Amino acid sequence: MLLIGGTSDGVVAASAIRYGEEAGAPGHDPIERTWSEALPATTEAWLVLLADAGHMLPAGPEDPTSARGFLESPPAADQDHLRTVLIELVTTFFSARLGADPEAKVELDRWHDQSRPEIADIRRR
Repeated sequence: MLLIGGTSDGVVAASAIRYGEEAGAPGHDPIERTWSEALPATTEAWLVLLADAGHMLPAGPEDPTSARGFLESPPAADQDHLRTVLIELVTTFFSARLGADPEAKVELDRWHDQSRPEIADIRRR
């Protein structure tokens, strides 16, 4: 399991009411809660938070049909660069886990073991 979120996710923050919280409530993070509460402890799982990434990061260019992008603040980070990081992470994860590529497994370990400025938090179990 690979869960990916962004530290500037305006959609999740504004949708707190849907999860029984007030908008902007401290500790409101359904991605973190999924990681810690919904997945069995025996499940191999990764949680990755991309620094300054928003909910709409994968949609480039911006897709107005989502009707949720207005909830995002203007991005502080280079979104094209973060999309490249996101693609690298997902591709490496799939190659390591679905393709059983030994080189990708080593690369995935590097994601966890080596600090990258684009990664605000990374955990695995």
